[in-house]
Amino acid sequence: MFEIETGDAPKNVDSISVAKAESIAGVSAPAGAGAPALLSKIAAICSSSLTPATRYLCLWTATVVAMLVTAAIFDALVDPYDVVGSIRVPGFNFVKPEAENRVRLTKPYQISRLQPRAVIVGTSRAEIGLDPENSSWPEAVRPVYNFGLPGANLATVNRELQVAGSTGRLKMAVILLDFENFLSSDPGPDLTPDESQRMAVGAGSQPNAVPTARRLEDTFLTTLTLTALEDSVLTVLRQHGKYTTDITPAGKWTEAAFQLAAASDGYYELFTQKEVDYARRAAHAAGFLADGTDATPEIEIVRQMLDYCRAHGIRPILVIPPYHADLLEMFDKAGLWDRFEAWKIGLVKLVYGSSDSREVTGQLWDFSGYDRYSTEPVPEKGDRHTTVNWFWEPGHFKCALGDLLLKRVLDNQPSDFGVELTPATIDEQLKKIRLARENYRITREMQIVRVDEIYLRAQKRN
Repeated sequence: MFEIETGDAPKNVDSISVAKAESIAGVSAPAGAGAPALLSKIAAICSSSLTPATRYLCLWTATVVAMLVTAAIFDALVDPYDVVGSIRVPGFNFVKPEAENRVRLTKPYQISRLQPRAVIVGTSRAEIGLDPENSSWPEAVRPVYNFGLPGANLATVNRELQVAGSTGRLKMAVILLDFENFLSSDPGPDLTPDESQRMAVGAGSQPNAVPTARRLEDTFLTTLTLTALEDSVLTVLRQHGKYTTDITPAGKWTEAAFQLAAASDGYYELFTQKEVDYARRAAHAAGFLADGTDATPEIEIVRQMLDYCRAHGIRPILVIPPYHADLLEMFDKAGLWDRFEAWKIGLVKLVYGSSDSREVTGQLWDFSGYDRYSTEPVPEKGDRHTTVNWFWEPGHFKCALGDLLLKRVLDNQPSDFGVELTPATIDEQLKKIRLARENYRITREMQIVRVDEIYLRAQKRN
């Protein structure tokens, strides 16, 4: 949420992993024995010539050291955050549920190991919805890594792209552009100092060798803390759970958390809860934009990404993601629709240059219309059995729809989903979406009433 071993472990997995773990922990146990041999060696030092009190202290110290080493080896073998890169063994450490809240720790180490030829960058919409192991990816750009980060703003998405390109192997970048990121009042990177240090490229686009101290601290956090030990135990215990979340070696988060929420609460609750949040954010954005604030810094960041791709021989594919019709209606109710269209026009100009230039610096695809996927009905309140096939909630499309998106972008099918935006197609595409919106409002009156009520309620809370 990827080329990397995910099958059965080789026969010598124990010896390989133990040696690796001992190296990480900073110790070297006697050959073929591990922690028990280390305990025996230290105990031998506590000879009978020592006083009983000294001998007791020595043995106590040996026991504590052995326990710490054993815990460090266990943590490194389990590797709950996938920082060490230990071999994934089915039933033991194959899935990584405890990495869920540590994605910004995990992903810089994963991408450093994978050295991808193609990358997916963006927010959680990209992380959850786009599969780096989809069959449509050309062999020439494999392996593919999903570097999507939850809550990332556009400056951070730009860092994701440059980190992926820093290896010199990158040939393709699928860049998911969220309209909401262009409504932000703060275009600066949203990385903490620790998160920034882990990135192979600094904030000024300069190479950023990960400091040894940063690596040592991350190794300590991963192998020698009570939290790491607890998470290692939980990782082993949760291997066979029906709704166990996982981040694959290629960076994609599985959909287990959404599956659990849908199974327990139903899709009506999923949609309604998120719609309240989206309505608040849309109303807030409309408020500060009405004061004269513009979104030009974010547009400039897109220009920087295109320039970076051109300079490094990377094929950029910009994607406007699918939004459920409920979220599109929220944009309109907040008075953001004209800005939504102007944003698309601005992106076309960036990709295709000025009207006097025919130089194309990438592709731009739009999947944000009113189509048979985005207009799928939301179940009635209290209905916990009806499934929504293409969306988890208005802003997050399912991987099933992401697979169709990738097939369209990479294989040019199915033809009824998504449009490549160019100077020749942009006006017609905007017109078609407007007509489809009017038809939707006529045929889905009750759905429109429901969204109206949610938006009005959210406005009052603002």
